[in-house]
Amino acid sequence: MIIRSFADLHLLKEALINRDKLSGSGAVVKTLSEEEKKTTITERISELVIPLQDNLSELAKLEDLLKRHDDLWLGFSPVKGWVLLDRKHPEYNDWNRPFILLRDGSIDRLSREEFSNEPKGPWSLHFWKRLDSATKTLAGSVAVLLPEIRSYIQEAEQAAQLRVKELERLEELRIKESEWAAQLSAEHTIDRNEDLATRIDDEPRFSPEIYSFADLEIQEKSATAKKEHYAAALPARVRWLSCWAKRIQDGTPALEPAWSRGIAAADHLDENGIHHLWHFTDIRNLDRIHHEGGLLSYSGLSAFGVCAHLVANDYSRSCDLRLGRERYVRLSFINNSWFFQRVYKQIHQSGLVWLRFSLQSLALGEVTYSLGNAASGSRLQNDLPYAGINWEGVRPFSGLHVDNKGEIIYPELHSYEIGDDVLFRQISKMWNSEILIKHFLPLEFCSGAFDCRTGKIIQF
Repeated sequence: MIIRSFADLHLLKEALINRDKLSGSGAVVKTLSEEEKKTTITERISELVIPLQDNLSELAKLEDLLKRHDDLWLGFSPVKGWVLLDRKHPEYNDWNRPFILLRDGSIDRLSREEFSNEPKGPWSLHFWKRLDSATKTLAGSVAVLLPEIRSYIQEAEQAAQLRVKELERLEELRIKESEWAAQLSAEHTIDRNEDLATRIDDEPRFSPEIYSFADLEIQEKSATAKKEHYAAALPARVRWLSCWAKRIQDGTPALEPAWSRGIAAADHLDENGIHHLWHFTDIRNLDRIHHEGGLLSYSGLSAFGVCAHLVANDYSRSCDLRLGRERYVRLSFINNSWFFQRVYKQIHQSGLVWLRFSLQSLALGEVTYSLGNAASGSRLQNDLPYAGINWEGVRPFSGLHVDNKGEIIYPELHSYEIGDDVLFRQISKMWNSEILIKHFLPLEFCSGAFDCRTGKIIQF
């Protein structure tokens, strides 16, 4: 009898079982265990079955294909059917042997140890060329797998090519990013060098000629040399600050640590309800400010020979000179302060304007903060969150109101309203705190000018 299908095999199996049942008529029949029955049936099937004959040419093609792709291993398992192991599979490793089940294309796995135990392992997995007669009959013709294996190889090669292309793309991207980072680093180095080159030392270089004079003359000569040094160095610094103001406005990060400190300060102010910075000046200065492109410090005005209508008195300027703060432009956190109110009431009420600046200006560099008015000798702090300003003491003075004449009413603070001199001084410090920006504040950060009396916008 020739077995040509699984149906024939099952018929043969049933016939052998029935014959065993009938063969013991009157004779003593040995009772077999289930395992012995299976072995007996398998042995009889092996004796009776004539293995299916494969197409020899197709078998030769399959063998040649597997030889050319020696990373592939083909086998048969009575449990899993025909399986293909691809040693180039992306998931292939010692703990994972991914087998492609050819019956449905799914993947099942054996560990390296489990695979080494086959065919005595959980799958009874045999190499395709070492199948016994019964297993070979159960497996069917191996030649029919040729198209499927070819298809798998083609798909695997295409996937490998795609992986190679993706790796090449990622490598190109990495190289570009590396080149960009190198270029950026070089640009930052240039920018950093320009920043350092344009920074102005507080004192000029030592000159023996100055110290050849008497004590009083030394002081005069030294002061003159200091002014000349500042006047010579300031233009380059102003140009650098103007250039960086434009770049910051365009979204370019400033240099470190100024950028990080500026961002941290802006975030801190936003969280505490402060969204703008303020500077007040005489309205007659607007044309000159526009011409210079920004606000110059008191020393900067002197160095450039700019005639300005100053709102600070001689005492205030002398305090700045004594403290070494005459080279800073001053800003307020709110459009109100004790100093502003003094000027507003006593000098020229109708001739003052508020200039409003964005928080981006805090990233410009050489920015510091004062708890209280800087001319009072308050300690300066480079990091705003650590300056010690209690914003609960600042916000009450920022709420401006307009009276029935259309004029702004600025909140004030008097000691008799508090009844505690210590607390009064503490609150005064808070709402009079300042930002100090060294040398020059470009107009790129200015977002408007407003009449201090009416709040109306002023074009300049």
